[in-house]
Amino acid sequence: MTMQSIQCLRCGAVYGQPQPCCSNCGHQFGQSLQPAATEVEHGVNGWAVAGLLLNLVPLVIGKLAPGSPLAILVIIAAFVVSVISYDWAMKHGRVGMSMAAVALLLSIGWGCLIVWVVANHSPLQHFLH
Repeated sequence: MTMQSIQCLRCGAVYGQPQPCCSNCGHQFGQSLQPAATEVEHGVNGWAVAGLLLNLVPLVIGKLAPGSPLAILVIIAAFVVSVISYDWAMKHGRVGMSMAAVALLLSIGWGCLIVWVVANHSPLQHFLH
């Protein structure tokens, strides 16, 4: 390519002199393929809110019915929703990223607590000794 030539970013065609668009694919020169990332998207990540609320439900279930398998199902649901919220935040300009991360960490913490309780207070533990 010479100093005057330009190359189409879409199809790779090379032109000896500047022109407004590529005659091969129609791409307009001077027009970026992606919008500039100058604007910050504001909003609420509904998945992250749902993940945080689901992480609070085991506290209520634990008071009403300790040892309920429903609490474990809610914790699993909270983890799944939190992963979805984190992925959604990554795809939508990090909207609600911190809330999604907190929901994810809370659900992981609940999961670790459940594993610890089951490992230390399981009825099967008496048969292992």
